[in-house]
Amino acid sequence: MLRSLFVLGLSLFLLAGTSLHAAEPESAYDRVMRTNTLRCAYVTTAPYAYKDLQTGEMAGLSIEIANEVAKALHLTLEWAAEVGFADFAEGFRTGRYDAFCGALTITPPRARVAAFTSPLFYVPYRVYGRKDEQRFHALSDINQPSVTVATVDGEAFQFVTRLYLPHAHEYNLPNMTPPGQLFVDVADKKADAIIHDPLLMAMYAQSNGDKIKPLLPGVLESRPHGFAVGPKDLALLHVLDTAILTLQTTGVIDSILKKYEKGTPVLGRVR
Repeated sequence: MLRSLFVLGLSLFLLAGTSLHAAEPESAYDRVMRTNTLRCAYVTTAPYAYKDLQTGEMAGLSIEIANEVAKALHLTLEWAAEVGFADFAEGFRTGRYDAFCGALTITPPRARVAAFTSPLFYVPYRVYGRKDEQRFHALSDINQPSVTVATVDGEAFQFVTRLYLPHAHEYNLPNMTPPGQLFVDVADKKADAIIHDPLLMAMYAQSNGDKIKPLLPGVLESRPHGFAVGPKDLALLHVLDTAILTLQTTGVIDSILKKYEKGTPVLGRVR
C-alpha cells in the first residue's frame, strides 16, 4: 500500500514538472529562429525612424541599419508596433515584439527594463534656442528658474536636460510627441531652450530656415545609440550584436551615417 502511494506520488510529481516545463513561454530567440522573422518596435523620430508618406514604407537612418542587420541574419524584418520612449520596453514583457530597432539612446535607467546591443553610433547633445536670443553666454545662465526648457516625456534628452539644467523650469510634452515639436515650441516662445540632436536640428532648419541656433559653442556630451531586446533575451542580443559587428567592420553602418549627414560629419563612430 505504501509502495503504491509512493509510486503514485512520484508519478504526479514528474507529470507536474513536465507540465510546468511545457508551459514555459517561448523565448524571443526561439521565436525569431522558428519564424525567421524579427518583429521590431520603433518610435517615430525623423530622420532616424519614420513612415514615408508616399510609399507607406518605413524609412530613416536606424531603419536602414535594422534592414541591414536582418539581411545579414537572413531574417524577415517586420515593423510590429509604434511605441513611445516612455513605454518602449512594455512589448518585451507581453511578447508583442522581439526587439526595439529605432533610434534609442543607451542610458542606465533604460537598462533596468531592456538589454542593449553594442552601440551603432554616438549622438552629440547641444543647447539650442531662438536666433535672436542674446541672454545666455554659459550653461549657468540657462540653469535658472526664470528660463523655460522644453522636453518630451521619456526621451533621453529629458534625462540630460534634468542633469545639466536642474534649476530651469521644465516645459514637458507628453510621450510620443514628435521631437521636432520641441524646436517649433522654442521658435514660438513656449520655451527658451532645448538640449537636443544636431541631426534633428538640421532637419528642422531645412523646412523652417534659421529660426533656431546653437546657444553655446561645442557639445555637452555624446551618448551611444543602439537597438534593444528584453532584459533576459541575451541569446537574441548575441545574434544581433554579431550582425552589428560585421556591419561596423565592413563599413556598412558608416556609409548609412554619411548618407544622412549629407556631407557634414555629425554622428560619432564606433572605433
